[in-house]
Amino acid sequence: MTLTRAFAVDQAYPDAADVRKQLANVYPRGGLFPDPVTIAPVGVAYAGTGWGISARPFTAALKRGGGPYSRKYGTALMGNDAAVVNAWTIAAAPASGSRIDLLAIRAKDASQGDSIAGAPTDGPGGVVRAIPEFVTVTGVAGTPGNRPALPAGLEEVAQITTPSGAASAAGSTIVPTYKFAHVVGAPIVVRNYAELDALTGVLGIDSAYIIDKGAIVVRRGSGWVPTAPAVLGKYRSLSAGNVWIDAATPADFPVAADKTALDGTFDKLSATSDVRMTFFALGELASGPEQIITASLNVGGTDYEVASTPFLTATSRGTFAGTRIASGIPRGTHAVKPRMRTSAANFRIYSGWIVSYTIEEV
Repeated sequence: MTLTRAFAVDQAYPDAADVRKQLANVYPRGGLFPDPVTIAPVGVAYAGTGWGISARPFTAALKRGGGPYSRKYGTALMGNDAAVVNAWTIAAAPASGSRIDLLAIRAKDASQGDSIAGAPTDGPGGVVRAIPEFVTVTGVAGTPGNRPALPAGLEEVAQITTPSGAASAAGSTIVPTYKFAHVVGAPIVVRNYAELDALTGVLGIDSAYIIDKGAIVVRRGSGWVPTAPAVLGKYRSLSAGNVWIDAATPADFPVAADKTALDGTFDKLSATSDVRMTFFALGELASGPEQIITASLNVGGTDYEVASTPFLTATSRGTFAGTRIASGIPRGTHAVKPRMRTSAANFRIYSGWIVSYTIEEV
């Protein structure tokens, strides 16, 4: 049918399929809901006793096939309300190499072909209850082991690698791999840039929270930009005189203490944003003919000219003050250092004079 039956109008309807399809509007992405347990590095699964793997409490939204916002099946909600000891069981360690297993959950649904034989019954007419279950998908050992395929209908929780020689699950490595469920209007939670880039079915109004950066980014065109832009600012009253002689290409601050204080690290959060740079300093041309002295900021190995000031024949002094918008700087962490470019001259910034600059994502 085209329309689901309205919730809640008729006491006999909507049925479970109707409700799932309605919930897909509210919870468009399947996975585990973010909470203090699920966003922690330790995740939900942890070594139990013997070859058992235990599960911490969690709640989840499950989607069987179809991308975000798909209503073909809809979204089913389930939860684990307390820690479960040995929720999963894995095979013993392989004789050689290592083996990769997947830990998953499933809301068994007879309408999707899941067997619910042996499930308990309750309700009018002894209706069979579809009890959710913890499922282990066992891989094949190798060097390295191969990750098995996740069967349809399962929601992956973790990947576990067991090396030969391990005596129990405590010798295995468990990595949380679950996706995070999404509530419409809230940020989509991802662990890192790789998960951010892998998102599909993204709307122009969507935002995302990147766990390992502690940052929220919003959609702009086909990319993401931060809501709180990354900023690097440096201010230094120089400890000694810095002198550049014949610096025909950009050169670092010569005094080590000043260079160390002025160098920095800029963590650009977006692949598509621009960067605004500002620079301020006072300098002196101690010898040489009239020329232009240029201040640059080196970001990730590339020099960006920010401020240029003409100096008359020595001796003359001038102030550097400039702003530049730079495009194309890639996302990620970049080393930053201020540099000066002169020609055949003796240019200096004296002890106690101020140098400052800022870099801001825009």
